[in-house]
Amino acid sequence: MQSIMHSWAACAGLTACLVLPLLAGCYADRLPEPVQHLGVPRVAAIEVSPLPPVTLKPAATATVPVRLKRNGNEGPIAVSLSSLPAGVEATVAKEIAAEKSELELTLTGSPALGDREQTLEVTVTLTMAGETKQPTFSLTLPQVPRPVIS
Repeated sequence: MQSIMHSWAACAGLTACLVLPLLAGCYADRLPEPVQHLGVPRVAAIEVSPLPPVTLKPAATATVPVRLKRNGNEGPIAVSLSSLPAGVEATVAKEIAAEKSELELTLTGSPALGDREQTLEVTVTLTMAGETKQPTFSLTLPQVPRPVIS
């Protein structure tokens, strides 16, 4: 009886050694892809909605909404603007708070604007965990008629 049990155990062990690797190979194509940035904030995974074009008249203000999908990324996002022309001032928070997904930029035009029409691209720089996204928007400064003094 003991030899039968020993033979059965050896057969079961041999079957397990041969069959289990074959079964594991059958499901290898169904294993999930490894996630390289699990738990690490990455700006590359954040999606920024397109920024709308803005027209700014002299002595007027305009807002630019910056909206994004965090896609599981947590933490603050640093914000800065570049390529602003002379005569345009921006009021913007230095960062988007960790629990927020939107921000309003406020642009104010100087009364001296409007001598000639200009259209420029303004860059909004968003930085998180050392990675950067730089969406742009079109800023139009229209020419305005000036009073003529004779």
